[in-house]
Amino acid sequence: MIAALSDWLRSGAAKELPEEARILRDQLASRSELADAISAMSVAEQRQLLLNWSVSVQLGTKQLSLRIGDGAEAILIELPARLAHRGPELKLVLPVGADPDRKPDPVLVKLVVLARVAQRSLSDGDPDPLISHYSKRHLWQLLRISWLAPDIIAAIVGGTQPATLTGRRLLRATDIPLDWKKQRAYFQFD
Repeated sequence: MIAALSDWLRSGAAKELPEEARILRDQLASRSELADAISAMSVAEQRQLLLNWSVSVQLGTKQLSLRIGDGAEAILIELPARLAHRGPELKLVLPVGADPDRKPDPVLVKLVVLARVAQRSLSDGDPDPLISHYSKRHLWQLLRISWLAPDIIAAIVGGTQPATLTGRRLLRATDIPLDWKKQRAYFQFD
């Protein structure tokens, strides 16, 4: 939510406020600096800022609505969002770019690295100590991962993969298509 608010503050949308929102517009005059400052604030400071601005959040089926202020002066920001299962958890998924602080999933990155090691070890014929203790079944699972499209690998390493792509799902996928376009559809890359 903080990232979405920061993105909105940086965008030109904050310029198009109704005339009756003059007070709030004055508070947002230095919105670009404030957007940078929000991410550097502690959680307690962010919470206090949201309380001071009377920010309320409403999650719909296909959008996340942020309401800043009360009454006629309120500003409504609507972002496309959805709920997605990520393993046993249910996560809120914002559009790509809405969460600039998103970090790569270490489990997925480790699987990609081990997949490359398994592929190299198999082609060279030299056992690698990183994977020498794995069963044949696990090695075959890793080899399937090594055949992923380069853009899927880049998304995993960059942390921009779909929220539904988990380490468990990637490792247990037995029917990954070899065609890269079909792989993107299989793993729900939009």
